[in-house]
Amino acid sequence: MEEGIEIVTRQSFLSDPSDAIKNLRRQDARIIVGLFYVVAARRVLCEMFKQQLYGRAHVWFFIGWYEDNWYEVNLE
Repeated sequence: MEEGIEIVTRQSFLSDPSDAIKNLRRQDARIIVGLFYVVAARRVLCEMFKQQLYGRAHVWFFIGWYEDNWYEVNLE
């Protein structure tokens, strides 16, 4: 693209996001847009931390309607 932005991949998963995150990392994705329910969003956050897909070079957008402190409440 003229702006230097390219959609490199699309990933989906049913319950375990580890392969999807691995593929994002392999494709060198830098801006990641996710549409998740809260439980899946928590799994993605954990997996992105484990696989080190975060930091100054990565931006994550979680699209959805989440309660305040959704990442801390009802963790069972």
